[in-house]
Parts: sequence; structure tokens; C-alpha cells
Amino acid sequence: MTKTLDLQIVSDREELDSLGREWNACLAASVGEVLHLRHEWFLAGVDCFNADSELHVMLVRDGEGGVTAVAPLLIARRRYRWVPVRVLGFADNGQTPFNDFILRKGAERESLAVLLAAIAAFSHWDLVDLRKIRKGGPLDNAVTAGDILSGFRRGSKENIDSPYVTIDGDWERFLANRSTRFRKNLRNKFNRVRQVGDVCVRHCPIDSGDHDLLDEMFRVSGRSWKREAGTDLLSNPASQQFYRRICHSFGPEDRVMLWVLFKGVQVVAFEFHLQDNGVCYPIRADYDASFGDLSPGSVLEYHILKSLFEEGEVREYNSCGHHYSYLLNWSRSTREHENAEVFSRALKMQFLYILEYRILPFLRKLRVNRAVRSVKRWISYAGA
Repeated sequence: MTKTLDLQIVSDREELDSLGREWNACLAASVGEVLHLRHEWFLAGVDCFNADSELHVMLVRDGEGGVTAVAPLLIARRRYRWVPVRVLGFADNGQTPFNDFILRKGAERESLAVLLAAIAAFSHWDLVDLRKIRKGGPLDNAVTAGDILSGFRRGSKENIDSPYVTIDGDWERFLANRSTRFRKNLRNKFNRVRQVGDVCVRHCPIDSGDHDLLDEMFRVSGRSWKREAGTDLLSNPASQQFYRRICHSFGPEDRVMLWVLFKGVQVVAFEFHLQDNGVCYPIRADYDASFGDLSPGSVLEYHILKSLFEEGEVREYNSCGHHYSYLLNWSRSTREHENAEVFSRALKMQFLYILEYRILPFLRKLRVNRAVRSVKRWISYAGA
């Protein structure tokens, strides 16, 4: 007998506020239960970074009214290659480790089919832009290669390739398996720290958004290299409010930890962690640029990983970052994420698809080929 599944679309804020219990219950019954897919996280992201967007949250309910799926989506006005478009996508906040639909175990395939069919039938979007989803995951496969959206032009782009460390076994053995060069560099950094002296690392549970250390965290971020880029926390009130919101929501559950490197009584560096289901997510890390000679980020990272191995309370350290060389020193294991894009049948979107996925790749390839030919010619002349 075919299960009856009904679609509910939520565009009203009061209605969205009332869904917290059902939303989180569906997440708890899913395979991918993570803090950053919780109802509280979505609300914080909407209020702090997406207040001008329209809510378009989709829920799937079974015959008894239970929620079997949640698609936490918004409609935003953006520009795609300088062309104004209406985008259906996740709530952008720059802090979320990855995005996904919430699918209750046992109803994943049917619920996902209902959600994608609703997206296909919904006419008020120019582009579906699902950013930072797991490459090769159920959502990625269904959107980019499944049948339901096959009538639309689709494409995908690389997002982060995020390193992670499996916390298993002995710390000393793990460290000994890092490269000789990396371990030598670490010793040199620790020698500099010992010469300066009065440096220590502490970790503190953050139980609310009013914790004093949050103000220190914002100030350190304001003294980091990110200040010039405009991405520091001190000069971004919306980011500060977001961190306070998630600390209010998850701090009382002992899910929030702030690791701090001190020089004397001064905070020099920090890592802001969420811990959930045995996984540690360092969603923000900054250091005071005036102490750059001490390599504060590397020193703090060392102490954090050492403590995680020795305490044995988590099974994984998910870096939440791209495969930068300093992260790959700790682990070569990575998870790929990508952006899945679906273009509407509107003429301007058909043009943008051809531009993005046909013309521009061809021009890039042509430019690379020309560069290769130039290098070959130079080599032949040099050897003549």
C-alpha cells in the first residue's frame, strides 16, 4: 500500500516559530542529526543574515500528520553574473559546516521525491542554488542526476573539500604519523613560545550568549587579519548576534566550547567549537595578528587535538574548512561538498546556464591551452 505524504509550505514567521518541536523531532529521527540543521540554528541564520529573504520552508507529513522531511529554504534576490535573479536556496550565514534536507529514517526516498516535485512545480524561482551540500549524498544525487528535475538544465560546482581527523587511538602514535617536516616545524614553534613564556591554553564551556569570553572572542577577531578583509566578528554586529543566539540555544545543553590561547592575561587566539553526536565542529577560529610570530593558531590547534585524543569524548574533529595546507598537515581525509544549481526555463536563465556551463569553461580551457603552448615554445627556444 502506497504511503500518503502531504506537502506543507511555510512562508509565515509565526507558523515557522511554532514548528520547533516537530522540526527537531524529525531531525532526531534522521540519519544526519546535527546541531546546525536544528530549528534554532535556522531561525538565527534567518534573523541575523537573511532578514530580507522570503521564507519558503517545505515540510512533508505522513498520513498521521507526522513530519517526515524538512527543506529549510528561502527565496532571495541576488545577481548571477550581474543578472538579477530570484534564488531558492538555503539560509546563507557562512558559519554552517554543510547544508542538507532533513529526511526521517524509513521515509527518505519518498519524502525527497515530494520535495523535489514541489520545487519543480513552483514557478517563483529563477535558480535553485543548494550550496555546500555533501557531494555524492542523497540530495546531491537527486538534484543533479535524478529524474524529477530532469526537465531543467542543471549543474554543479565545487565548494569546500573539508579535512577531518578521526579521534581514535593514542595521541603520540597519531602525532608520530605526521610528516617529519611538519613535526619539526611544530617543535620550532613551541621553542619560540617557550622562549617568550607565560603562554597557556584553556577551554571553557559557553553556557549562554552573555558569557564574558564572547566579548573577548569578538575583540580578538577584530585584531586579526580578517579585519582588513571586513570579515572579522568585531565589525559585524550580525555575526556577533548569531553567535550569541546559538550560545543561548545550545550552551545550556553543553554543546558549546571556546578554546583560548592566553599570553599572560591577554587572549591571543580562539577556536569556537560545537560538539554534537561525537563530532567536534570548530566553526570559527581567529588570532591576534600582532602575535603572529608565535604561530598562535598552530599552537592552539595542537593543544586542542591533543586534548581530544586524551579525553576520548569525541570520535571526529571536523575542520569545517577547505583543504588548506595547514589542515592537511593533520589529516589527508576529506569530505567533498558542492553547490547544486537548477536553472528555470526562462530565456534569461537558459542563457545564463549556457554562459556558465558551456561558454566560460570553453574560454578557460582555451586560455589554459594557450598558456601551455606558450610555455612549450619558451622551453624549446631556451633549449635551442
